[in-house]
Amino acid sequence: MTTPDPAPLTSSEAGYVNPRVGRTRAAALAAARDVLVTEGWDAVTHVRVSERSGLSRPTLYRHWPDRSALLAAAVMNEAAATPHTRSTGHLRADLLTELRGLRSRFLEQSSFRVLAALVDRAEWDEELLAVKVGLTNEHNSAPLQVLHDAVQGGELRADLDVRVALSQLIGPLVFRRFLSNEDLTDGFLESIVDSFIAEYGTRRRPPKARQGGAR
Repeated sequence: MTTPDPAPLTSSEAGYVNPRVGRTRAAALAAARDVLVTEGWDAVTHVRVSERSGLSRPTLYRHWPDRSALLAAAVMNEAAATPHTRSTGHLRADLLTELRGLRSRFLEQSSFRVLAALVDRAEWDEELLAVKVGLTNEHNSAPLQVLHDAVQGGELRADLDVRVALSQLIGPLVFRRFLSNEDLTDGFLESIVDSFIAEYGTRRRPPKARQGGAR
């Protein structure tokens, strides 16, 4: 049994969203996400989401006129669920926070299936490609700012290309999750960050003192 269509927006105030409409969209996107995670990309249709959410198909079509729009909205909603944390100004700690956040948001939860499906389907769907690029830019902004601030503050080399550097930090996580299926442990993340800072950092460790005293 489906619920009746929600009332249309009645306020003329810019930016106002009828709470009932907001709840309808949230319920639909949660259902779309559940279908995607448990049944796969091809199962996400207006019919299936209607069955899962209890909302009518006309309601779903009014918000998302085609399947690509519904899928794009579900993916965007999933990716926006976890906000970035503020930078502390401590390079190692901030880089570890960003890598742990990436692991938590996309690589160790069921949302990985959403990401994997998006990466796959974006190769053939221009709208989903735009979604993938938008999500990448959005979630790269915080770690790029950490790297930029570290360059400006003299903690990283002045000639460092921060976008290339970000690829070097994130690439090993993606490789392990998508290809080798190895665990993304804290120790692994720490080794990535420490190797990165050792290569590109400007603060060198003092040489070890010789044993046995000077001759």
